[in-house]
Amino acid sequence: MFARAAVELHCGADIVNGITDDDGNLSTMVRAGHYTVVVWAPGFADFMADENLPAPQGALVVPMKVASATDTVTVTADN
Repeated sequence: MFARAAVELHCGADIVNGITDDDGNLSTMVRAGHYTVVVWAPGFADFMADENLPAPQGALVVPMKVASATDTVTVTADN
């Protein structure tokens, strides 16, 4: 992941939030279960996946894709 990415884990009514460190890592304790994992990072498309996390869990690798451009530039010229 990336430095300062926001991470949210949903399992039923339980929600765990965190921010990745400068190396892009986040360490948190969660109970075993089915989770929806959501990650946001500036300049990248949001990531969402459903994961079954057993306890204890090793690393969960999140592939991030570059976000598409959302700005519009209009150029006009005088003749």
